[in-house]
Amino acid sequence: MVGGTTNLTSITTDSGGTVSIGGNVTTTGAQTYNDAMTLTAATVFSASAFTTSSTLSASSYALTITTDAIALGGNVSGSGALIIQPKTDTITIAIGSDASGTLKLDDTELGYLRDGFSSITIGSTTATGAIAINYASAYTFTDPITIRKSTGSGSAITLTDEFTSGNLTLASNSIVLNNNVTTSGTQTYTGAVTLGTSIALASTAAASSGNSISFSSTINGTSANTESLTLNSGSSGTISVGSAVGGSVTLKTMTITNSGGATAEELIQLARDVRASVEQKFGITLEPEVNLVGLAL
Repeated sequence: MVGGTTNLTSITTDSGGTVSIGGNVTTTGAQTYNDAMTLTAATVFSASAFTTSSTLSASSYALTITTDAIALGGNVSGSGALIIQPKTDTITIAIGSDASGTLKLDDTELGYLRDGFSSITIGSTTATGAIAINYASAYTFTDPITIRKSTGSGSAITLTDEFTSGNLTLASNSIVLNNNVTTSGTQTYTGAVTLGTSIALASTAAASSGNSISFSSTINGTSANTESLTLNSGSSGTISVGSAVGGSVTLKTMTITNSGGATAEELIQLARDVRASVEQKFGITLEPEVNLVGLAL
């Protein structure tokens, strides 16, 4: 462990070989690693800024980078959990070259995160700064990805570019979706969701059987009767919504393309709930656009 009792100001390596690290490294200032790095134990790097010029191999060990600014200059690999989180809770996070934020992973740096981690987490549960997701070129998180901040306060997670991944979790007090999401695994939205445009969420990238899509809270549009939502969880995945849909800002349409765990009666009950919510709030009675046989709203 480095800086475990009294924090160092900064660290810079330039040995021309490989740096082996077997414990936490804590500094009040920057950490700069100009050599290849390997971990021999679970490690937390904590610094105001974290820079690598070569590779960082975590092997099977958990790797946590806690910093307010990051610059990766080589591949980061491992089979354990990877966490990249802000040192200061109010710091903003940018994922992708076209996103704005202080703690930023641009498209090149995202490419340095090699497949194989048991999970990748960006952000922390106490952070309150905004998180923006916007690539210059399409990118896929193959490993399970969690993008998180405080679910109780602060700014939103805003997804601008089309998002493709394995298992996906977005956790925030506010989640703004401005593009489609396609996953080969589950989708979990923890926090209130707002649609900035018409959105399709599908968990069928790997197989038509799909995976579960779940919302813990409300789903609303931005302008009343404008944005539409399409959900496709495949022939086996389930869809669950923990609160009202369109309760504050009504959606134009909501389409469930497939939900293997839902019966016809359950789908009708969802439609009843949406219609009742709209009628109660706006005094408007929605009429079904499909023919119902043996069922009624």
